[in-house]
Amino acid sequence: VKEYEIMASQPFPMGMSIGTERNSAKTTTTAIEKLLHKLNHEDMYDLTILKVKNHGILPTVNGTQMNRVLNALLQCNTIQVLYIQNVANGMHDEQLRLLMSVLRRGKIWALNIGESWHVTRQGWEEFARDLPSTNITHMYASEGTNLTATLKKQMMTAARRNRRYDKRHYNKSNRNVIDKVTNMWFNPHASAKYQNQFHASQRKFKTGMVTY
Repeated sequence: VKEYEIMASQPFPMGMSIGTERNSAKTTTTAIEKLLHKLNHEDMYDLTILKVKNHGILPTVNGTQMNRVLNALLQCNTIQVLYIQNVANGMHDEQLRLLMSVLRRGKIWALNIGESWHVTRQGWEEFARDLPSTNITHMYASEGTNLTATLKKQMMTAARRNRRYDKRHYNKSNRNVIDKVTNMWFNPHASAKYQNQFHASQRKFKTGMVTY
C-alpha cells in the first residue's frame, strides 16, 4: 500500500476534500523523500538549523513518515537546532520517544516541538523526565495541549541545568547559529552572558587592547 493511500485513510481537516487530501499526501511523500536524501547526505547540505516545514513537510504527515525522518535524524551529526513543530498528525507518543533517542545523542541543543496536539499527558511526562539526559539548553513546546504548566516548568528547569554543561548556546564562535535561533521559551542570543562577550570585545577594541 502506498504511503499516500495510507494517508488518505486518515481523518482530514474540515473543509478539505478527499482529492485535496490525496494531493497533499503525495506532496508530503515527495517532500519526505527529498528530506531523507538530505539527511542521508548531510555533508552536502547546511542542516545546522533544520526546520522541517521549510522542507515541505505538511501538518498532514503521518506517524510512519515521521518515523522515517526521526530514524534518519538518529544518524545525523551536523544538526544543532531542530524545528519540528506543526506536524501534529505525525507526532504522537511513539514519535516523541523516538525524538528523545535523537536528542540523547547530544548533537542538538535547541528544539521547537510546538503544536504537538496528539501527544498524551503520559508522553509529555516521560519526555520531561528524560530531558536532563539530553543536551537541550533551549526549547519550546506549545501550551494548551496535554503539556501542563507543571511539566513546562520541569522542562525549563532541565534546560537551564543543561546550560552548565553544553556551551554552544553562548560560545561566540557559534554566533552564526545562535543569532538565528528564535521562537524558544528563551532565545539564546538574548542572554546577558552571550551579549557581554561582544560588549567586552568592543571595550577592548576602543581602548586599543585588541587590534582586529
